Amino acid sequence: MVKWALCGHWGQSPRISELAEQNKIAAYNYPQGVLTQTLRASAAHQPGILSDIGIGTFVDPRQQGGKLNDVTKEDLIKLVEIDNKEYLYYKAIAPNVAFIRATTCDSEGYASFEDEVMYLDALVIAQAVHNNGGIVMMQVQKMVKKATLHPKSVRIPGYLVDIVVVDADQTQLYGGAPVNRFISGDFTLDDSTQLTLPLNQRKLVARRALFEMRKGAVGNVGVGIADGIGLVAREEGCADDFVLTVETGPVGGITSQGVAFGANVNTRAILDMTSQFDFYHGGGLDVCYLSFAEVDQHGNVGVHKFNGKIMGTGGFIDISATSQKIIFCGTLTAGSLKTEITDGKLNILQEGRR
Repeated sequence: MVKWALCGHWGQSPRISELAEQNKIAAYNYPQGVLTQTLRASAAHQPGILSDIGIGTFVDPRQQGGKLNDVTKEDLIKLVEIDNKEYLYYKAIAPNVAFIRATTCDSEGYASFEDEVMYLDALVIAQAVHNNGGIVMMQVQKMVKKATLHPKSVRIPGYLVDIVVVDADQTQLYGGAPVNRFISGDFTLDDSTQLTLPLNQRKLVARRALFEMRKGAVGNVGVGIADGIGLVAREEGCADDFVLTVETGPVGGITSQGVAFGANVNTRAILDMTSQFDFYHGGGLDVCYLSFAEVDQHGNVGVHKFNGKIMGTGGFIDISATSQKIIFCGTLTAGSLKTEITDGKLNILQEGRR
């Protein structure tokens, strides 16, 4: 039933990724920040966006144009020149169905996100679908009487919503209780709570990377081996000397790891994802910490497709394009790599297969 897919990150959609890997569907990859900006453009009935994000990468039409397999033919990205500067034109797609998760809505569909981890780009998605004549479906934990929500808490106005599904028991991916009050921002961890990484290769990478941070800087932490930097900074007592952000919207705090990445504890603020990427694209980052999948001797880094698997770039291209300093984190080999740390030294017991 699926003919083609356009995603920012493919890694958490294994069935769709498998169809693309088998050339059964057309498959595209936009940088995650660019994708959310094209949704905003679609809401405004604009044909697309111009951006220098992605120049020289695989989304550049002089390379692969964001196409992920051999059956993907249509060009969604074009190279243009304005005032002697190169830009990429990303075509905006008009979506006609949206699935949104919120916490509470009133009887007219006005919705708040108080128990959610973040806002992401829920508003621009709802606007894009509504303005293109589509259907917006929203799941919430509870429904309250009309006009009883505080207006500043409402993130989605009711006129954008067509269908509401109430499910008080649905648990999010981070597991445990239906609501984690630390991740939602209601509770904070004090200094008496011990959160540390075990002394292993991941911690060594995080420690070394932390040396590249300066006081007062604003940084980004990417998913993967780099995601332990916030924990190490807290352990070393320097977490308040700078601000770490995540592309999904959190500002400050301690980055979660694994499938919960993007959800922070002790967050100082939570922005919508589109605004976070606007800040990144404009050169707001002093430093970024990104995990790499493949790297060559010239420093070219690949993350979107490796070992025959499609992962997608996520925010990698958006973040690295304009950050003042880029720190790539990883091990030189992977796949069954075994190490141990004894007497203050890292010992390689077994090299990785790749």
